[in-house]
Amino acid sequence: MTRQERSFVFAWGVLVAVTLGSFAMTESRISHAGLAVAVVVGLAFLKVRIVILNFMEVAHAPWGLRLALEAWVILLAGTLIFLMV
Repeated sequence: MTRQERSFVFAWGVLVAVTLGSFAMTESRISHAGLAVAVVVGLAFLKVRIVILNFMEVAHAPWGLRLALEAWVILLAGTLIFLMV
């Protein structure tokens, strides 16, 4: 298996683990629902970042494009979490 294939398999494994973690958060009995929503939204944006960097190959793009996409993910996630909590 090549280095790139191992990277894709690892990213896929992380995506599966984060998906299962999100599911576990929704099924848990957390007393503060806003906290659970914030954690699930944060995990969703972690998945977005992994997909953008690994599968859209932005990790190897010019730094301006990578910076713009990283800033977009952080800004959007922060805004959604702020509005939901």
